[in-house]
Amino acid sequence: MADDSPLQIYSSGLIFAPLKTIIRKQFEADIPQWIDQVPLIEDTWGAELQVLGGHSGRVTSVAFSPSGRLLASGSYDRTVRLWDTTTGVLQQTLEGYSSHVIPVAFSPDGLASGSNDYTVRLWDTTTGVLQQTLEGHLGGVYSVAFSSNGGLASGSIDSTVRLWNTGTGVLQQTLEGHSNEVRSIAFSPNGRLLAAGSTNRVVRLWDTTTGLQQTLRGHSGFVTSLGFSSDCRLASGSTDGTVRLWDTTIVQQALEGHSGSIDRLIFSPDGRLAFGIDGRRIRLWTTATGLQQTLTGHSDYVRSVAFSPSSRLLASCSDDCTTRLWDTATGLQQTLEGHSRGVKKVTFSPDGHLLASCSVDCTIRLWDTATGVLQQIIEGHSNSVAFSPNGRLLASSAVGFEVQLWDIATGVLQQTLSSERVLYSRGLFSPDNRLLAWISDNNNILIWDISMDALPQILSNGGPIHKLEFATDCSSLRTDWRSFDIQLRDGNYTFTSPERNLERTLGVNQWITLNGQNVLWLPPEARPDCSAIKDKILALHYM
Repeated sequence: MADDSPLQIYSSGLIFAPLKTIIRKQFEADIPQWIDQVPLIEDTWGAELQVLGGHSGRVTSVAFSPSGRLLASGSYDRTVRLWDTTTGVLQQTLEGYSSHVIPVAFSPDGLASGSNDYTVRLWDTTTGVLQQTLEGHLGGVYSVAFSSNGGLASGSIDSTVRLWNTGTGVLQQTLEGHSNEVRSIAFSPNGRLLAAGSTNRVVRLWDTTTGLQQTLRGHSGFVTSLGFSSDCRLASGSTDGTVRLWDTTIVQQALEGHSGSIDRLIFSPDGRLAFGIDGRRIRLWTTATGLQQTLTGHSDYVRSVAFSPSSRLLASCSDDCTTRLWDTATGLQQTLEGHSRGVKKVTFSPDGHLLASCSVDCTIRLWDTATGVLQQIIEGHSNSVAFSPNGRLLASSAVGFEVQLWDIATGVLQQTLSSERVLYSRGLFSPDNRLLAWISDNNNILIWDISMDALPQILSNGGPIHKLEFATDCSSLRTDWRSFDIQLRDGNYTFTSPERNLERTLGVNQWITLNGQNVLWLPPEARPDCSAIKDKILALHYM
């Protein structure tokens, strides 16, 4: 009887086998007839193979090793666990975090994990030994990804993506542009493209070779997941309940056939490109169709070119003491004469009706762009000018380095804003016409509230400034190196820098910017002689 018991128990157990399984069909006749009530059974076995238990907190992420033999899991219990996928046995427990672990990702020879303690850690999966701790993020690390060539990227709630050398642990690039936390990142199969999704509802796409960037818009919720297909198409998932597929092709053109050196590249508001050749000729190029026309007439070096807001006019100024206005459709020109020495900068008013020319003769001249008639002469100034958005005021830097405000209609001096020495490079009004920012000689930013008779606020930038840009809603001011949040409290403006503790990893001119955002990082050996950018089109010139 005892010898029959195992068979009887086994036969009774068949009632728990799914109805359509082989074992059920083969031995169904052996099920004891005395069992008259049977449980409800599924048709097939479930998909679950193993249950891996051991974490004491919520599991945030899992990832298979390239061989499929290991599974990594990250958890709120501040550990990463490595499991044998065949046996389900725990192989390693990776510890040392001061906060919960969020993402995990395998490389061909190791593992990366990110944490809310602002770090990324690299591990040897065989020994469990910590190899590198990558520090630099200013917030929790929500995503990590390896490229096919071994590079590592990390995305953080500090709104940046950082690229690391996994051998040395050195930070190679910081990719900026997102205004909110980066929740997901992914490399394309060839390692050339890097996508980053954010809670600002957009996906940003970088070419890791050239630095070119696209912004993919369409989601109405947070972008939480990204994935590339084998042919480099990109899929993005969002809290808006949609998955979107994107064409990630980045269009590039080479504008060739020029006989001399190129400088003074500038895009028009409608996307045409103007640049100088050999210092005296100007070429207009339509990026869709190619060369439009070559503008000749200056007899000496062209110092500056500028498009009118409507793109209908192009202004140029030269060491030949003249300023020229060109019709971009016909090429017809006006020659504006009167300066006694070389003209070094031209600037259009916001409505395009006036053109300001700054000369080495220490005057600024205001010209009517329709008739070419001289409207005003401002003396004692030769450095730079800025028009207010409403077109009523002109700010200029004087020979004595103070900044002055002029009434454009009357030519009357309204205010002299004395402070630190200011550079000739540029100044800028805020969109609401109330603030004026100027670059000082020691790379500080001077901010005046021009409605008040008060000393400027001085913002320390931390490095040379080549770009100043106010947000359209006047909520921030951005430079090459950092941004400042602007708040109006009790009638006074305050400026704070959310990046004040940001590690300065970039040198001068390593970034090309668009609308105050870094779009292309250039190592020293790859920097062009001159460049210009408009929307998704970038023009570079190399000697």
